[in-house]
Amino acid sequence: LVLFKSRYEQQLQRYVGQCIETVWDMLKVEAEPSDTIVSSGIGALSAIAATEWPQPPFAEPAALQAMFDGVVLPNLQIRPCDIELFHQEPREYVAKDVEGADTESRRRASTDLIRALRRFQDEKVCEIIVAYVSRLVEQAKVAPPQQAMLCRDAAVHLVIAMAGSSSARSSRTVAAQVIEQFFSAQVAPELNSSLPGDGSVEGAWLLRASCLKFVTVLRGQLPPQCILAVLPSVSRHVIAEHPVVHTYAAICMHVITTVQDPGGPAGKRKSRYEPQVIGPVLSQAVQPMLQTLMHGRGIPQNEHLAKALVAIFTFLGSATADVAVPALQSFVQILGTCSAAGPVNPDYAHDILECIAVIMKIVMPAKAGEVEAILLPFLGHIWERRIEDFMPYCFQIVGLLLDLTPPEQVKPFYADLFKQMFAADLWRAPGNVPALLRLLRAYFVKHQAFSGLIVEGAQLIFERFQFTLGHRKLGHCAFTLLSAVFKYLPFELYRQYFQPALALSCSRLQAKKSTDLEREFALSLFLFLHVHEDQSTLPAAFEQIQPGMFANFLLEVWLPAAKRVVLLQRRKICIFGLTKLMGYREIRENKELLAVCCRSLTGLIRWRGSGILAWAAAFLPLKINGDEPEAGEEFEVPFSRLQSAEIGAPGSHWDPLPEVQDASAGLSMVRAALAPLQPAILELGQAAQPLIDALQPPPQ
Repeated sequence: LVLFKSRYEQQLQRYVGQCIETVWDMLKVEAEPSDTIVSSGIGALSAIAATEWPQPPFAEPAALQAMFDGVVLPNLQIRPCDIELFHQEPREYVAKDVEGADTESRRRASTDLIRALRRFQDEKVCEIIVAYVSRLVEQAKVAPPQQAMLCRDAAVHLVIAMAGSSSARSSRTVAAQVIEQFFSAQVAPELNSSLPGDGSVEGAWLLRASCLKFVTVLRGQLPPQCILAVLPSVSRHVIAEHPVVHTYAAICMHVITTVQDPGGPAGKRKSRYEPQVIGPVLSQAVQPMLQTLMHGRGIPQNEHLAKALVAIFTFLGSATADVAVPALQSFVQILGTCSAAGPVNPDYAHDILECIAVIMKIVMPAKAGEVEAILLPFLGHIWERRIEDFMPYCFQIVGLLLDLTPPEQVKPFYADLFKQMFAADLWRAPGNVPALLRLLRAYFVKHQAFSGLIVEGAQLIFERFQFTLGHRKLGHCAFTLLSAVFKYLPFELYRQYFQPALALSCSRLQAKKSTDLEREFALSLFLFLHVHEDQSTLPAAFEQIQPGMFANFLLEVWLPAAKRVVLLQRRKICIFGLTKLMGYREIRENKELLAVCCRSLTGLIRWRGSGILAWAAAFLPLKINGDEPEAGEEFEVPFSRLQSAEIGAPGSHWDPLPEVQDASAGLSMVRAALAPLQPAILELGQAAQPLIDALQPPPQ
């Protein structure tokens, strides 16, 4: 019915009433309908309610009231099987209630129906919900203790459902008032009361979890003073005995750190709650959560507690320096225990390692010695035992450790590691390669401390470049390695491999066209132009491969590939590299090439498509042609990138040009670099006018 309605809405108009009656009868006739039948039936009602019909089927108050009496409220209330799941299978309960795995549950379907009804009958629906909530609260006052808890739980979820988006400003105001009043009268007193004990009424833990969920879901709509008033009580619940309750408390603290408001610097959003304000409360929750993880209480390998710890350390930063090193020791112990015990929850392990990376950035380099003493034995154990689930993480952590270690404190351990990291078995696992390149880049950054090793290993580095370039899945990694070489190593260290690397790259692109590889190669070349001063090196290398190849490659591959660079962080490499290329004799003395470069630079500067495309380029993996698994191919451990394994803000990627962060300043640098070319550009006439306009400073 939902599918038919989505495709043949006009034909269904005559039968909307009959459809509603049929679904209604189905839900009523079944003595004990399954959750799938009920959720599907309510889903059909939601689809009808969310559509604007010539004769609205729910316009009459009686119809709305009947819908709430017969469908919404009965299915919004928690059922005995859900209560059993709450106590017996806490992980599954959390997955359904918080992680969105309850797509076929009655409660989720009822919530969706409320939000669908609000689309066109917002004010009436809000009035009915307010009346129901008041009735449930009054019933709780006179009902037996266990039934009272269930009434209050239903009231909590009714208000949560009411908090959905609404197009009417007046209704949003009404909803906000109801939310705040309900919070003050019901939720806050419940959370502020002492934790339930052994003799508590059955359902007390369930209600406590629902109140924590209320704060979590409505964190953005509740006034800041409400959140600040209840946050200490939320934090106190991390010591709760019930696994669902302490998990919900951790989730609540996690999401509170993510609430943002407009008004930040440079038009960005800012955190609603300052670290110095809520930091003391959040810090008090760190040790109890660590103890829960270390002793395996509650849900085994609870990734939600680990995510909350990542959020707290990231949000508070240096304010956690006093507890960071002991926490680091605990995290290493946790990883050692769970890796020895058997299969590891991958999300849990990832978040624990994320915590380790965040703490490293907080305490280093001031406490580099302590960090190395804690981490190196554990990382060495992973490396020696070749624990494949942890190998990519090991390389990323060691790379970050090397980045954060002052050059004068680099230990011989890193020299020994450099010789081992080119082992063929490590590079045969595709999941290891991006992490190995991250580690290799850390050596390049400190090339002065490892110059002898890098010279000795230059042939191995070139061989790994050749291997990744020819790999079906890892071609883009070859250009990541090439860019790191261009950025950090002196040209003399790789001079003999420069032209062969270009020749191999061109052969790879010629053998099988790949727009992704063309884009990555173009970025590497632009980066080389930006950092290398000798203007004859690159044209000569191309001419050595084939006479006339430089201009042909520039027109056919290089500049067209630059148009496909989406992320602004990478696009600036193209802008500055192309600006420098325009000063090359081969370009500035050739009007045709100079005009093409002007058009390309104009497009790069004026590009504004940083919406969904930039998001996709940032978060979706590179799709190399033919990366689908083939028949009979063995399972390979995928690469899992740590968000904090790079210097900079969490989630940041390697930025080869960190000195350029401001768009206006970058535009000024481009104008200055093009100043010597002004006569040649002006000779192009109208062909250069778009570039001249694009280079104008923005109006004040």
